[in-house]
Amino acid sequence: MQRFIRYAAAILAILLVTVFLAACGGNQSEPTSPPPSPQATTAAATASPTEPPPATEEKASNDLEIEDVVFTHALGEDMTPTDTAESFTPEQDVYVSVKLKGNPKEGVVGAVFKYHDTEIASTEIDLAQVRDEQGVIFVIGGNTYVGFTLSHENPFPPSDQYVAAISLDGEPAGEYSFQVTPPEDAIASKVLSATLAEDVDADTYEPYQPTDAFPADKQVFLAGRVDLGRLSTLSARWFIDGELDENGTRVITASENIEDTPFYFTYLPEDNWPVGKHKVVLYINDEPVGEYEFTIHSTEQ
Repeated sequence: MQRFIRYAAAILAILLVTVFLAACGGNQSEPTSPPPSPQATTAAATASPTEPPPATEEKASNDLEIEDVVFTHALGEDMTPTDTAESFTPEQDVYVSVKLKGNPKEGVVGAVFKYHDTEIASTEIDLAQVRDEQGVIFVIGGNTYVGFTLSHENPFPPSDQYVAAISLDGEPAGEYSFQVTPPEDAIASKVLSATLAEDVDADTYEPYQPTDAFPADKQVFLAGRVDLGRLSTLSARWFIDGELDENGTRVITASENIEDTPFYFTYLPEDNWPVGKHKVVLYINDEPVGEYEFTIHSTEQ
């Protein structure tokens, strides 16, 4: 009956940092060594041709400035976006193309990827080091593209709570949101029913003695039925006096499409419930789909 897999709080993500810098446009020296093959390259920088600025307006070599940040399904060999993306499916890698103004010779461009404000991967590119390693000595004119690839061994949960935070020389330069959506073969996810109760049946997960009033020292159960698409998540978050108690958050991930399947969540804070009104909120793929209020009374009643 149960075909759920638990989703761990930590997401395994990898940012490989093999880089190269190649120049095109303007005056330049020839590289003294060939760049690594594209198959091995997951982050890189390269210059694209534009009209060179007048010499009197030339920027300092380490004056970094972002012109654009684009998410894409693939990066060209010059690190420009080749397939602009608004979202990704759980099993796809995430590519980011960062366009820097001009041709800075020095500086560090960093990327930190976050989910729910928690870092899942980070890396940085030292432009001067890349130039030294790849043999590009001097470039005039054009803009520089830096590419990052976020690779992961486990599917990302669908959500709009992903961010790529870009930094320049260690200083924040902007946060850019992206979304992970369910795969194309996932069925539509929805909660069919949900009930607060004192307990659930151990075999069927059906709610036992439904109620919205509980003693302070007893677990609160929320049980119901759900359609959940492949790789989609169903989570419960418990709010005490209006504040989220993160210790109570639980997440279930569907390993395959499941229809009309029972579920339940339960929680009792470490120091018992405070007397008053509280709530539990259900989320599908980080979107709230149901709110259930309950009252805690003294254990002496």
